[in-house]
Amino acid sequence: MSRRGVGRRRTAHGFSPRSLGNGLRLWLDASVGVLPGNTFTWSDQSGYGNDATQSTAGLQPTFNAASSNWNGRPCVTLDPANSQYLKCDGIGALVASADAAVTICCVFRFAAMETLTRTFVNWGAGSIGLNSWYFGTDTLSQVMEARIEDGAANTVTVLDDAPLDTNRHTSVTVAGGGLISSFQDGVPLFLGQAFSVNALATTTCTLGNIREVAATRGMRGDFAEICILNRALSSSEINALIAYERSKWGT
Repeated sequence: MSRRGVGRRRTAHGFSPRSLGNGLRLWLDASVGVLPGNTFTWSDQSGYGNDATQSTAGLQPTFNAASSNWNGRPCVTLDPANSQYLKCDGIGALVASADAAVTICCVFRFAAMETLTRTFVNWGAGSIGLNSWYFGTDTLSQVMEARIEDGAANTVTVLDDAPLDTNRHTSVTVAGGGLISSFQDGVPLFLGQAFSVNALATTTCTLGNIREVAATRGMRGDFAEICILNRALSSSEINALIAYERSKWGT
């Protein structure tokens, strides 16, 4: 794939993440299905009912129905100072196999640039470490990070520079077949990095923070859309998904 080739094509009329067919297990879209209340619920549009929720009032994110940062479009905003995050244990076992295949797409915006880890998606019962998959930013260098560590302490950490700022972005990470690749706004960050880990003993997944909520780990900013599949997308599927998200959200 060339640096110009990913995410630059026009999408076919009517494309959505459901067009990817088999494998879509989570589709959170801020323009539909966000229900603040006693239990904050971001309803899954994949058809599998894997809603992202938070029942503790003090840990709930904020829903902005018409955010100026998104050209008047909606978003879900998290503040790590208040330890805000969402539980999504319906997909907790998605990576509980050796060298699991998974695709993660996040449409996001950071509220500020800081030398702190900012979590997008984390599988695992506790902090980043044994039995966890982590996707977000690295603590000090503020580069995009994909980190996988199994129960035997076999660790894969992939880092690469990305335009980390307070603009809107579309990030896609694909793992499968022993390889991991990542793209931001259609530009490849790392392609075909090898990884090999044993099965993970995890049935938990959190969005926007680790399960042991921490201000130094949480997302400070907005999510507009999150899609997670239980397979690695092909090159053409990656192209279509990135083009769809960039056109939809202006990333």
